[in-house]
Amino acid sequence: MNAAPAAIPSSTKKQLRACLLCSLVQTPQDFKRLGCPNCEEILQLQDDSDRVASCTSAQFDGLIAMMDPEQSWVARWQRTGERAIGCPRGVE
Repeated sequence: MNAAPAAIPSSTKKQLRACLLCSLVQTPQDFKRLGCPNCEEILQLQDDSDRVASCTSAQFDGLIAMMDPEQSWVARWQRTGERAIGCPRGVE
């Protein structure tokens, strides 16, 4: 798990994208600049706009913000306790 501070999206939903593998939500610029904190080793999104477009989606419903995954009952319920802190998309 990445111990870096969470990037809390400040954009409107129309400007956000969700990682297709782990569902973390960020702006396309953050995916390109930082990659995905949960699956960068697999997806290799950093500095690749084409990969960002093909491995993320703008189609998602809801967000779950997770600041302390080890203490969160929601993280246990969603089985996201081992992922980076931030905003994974909600279950559809």
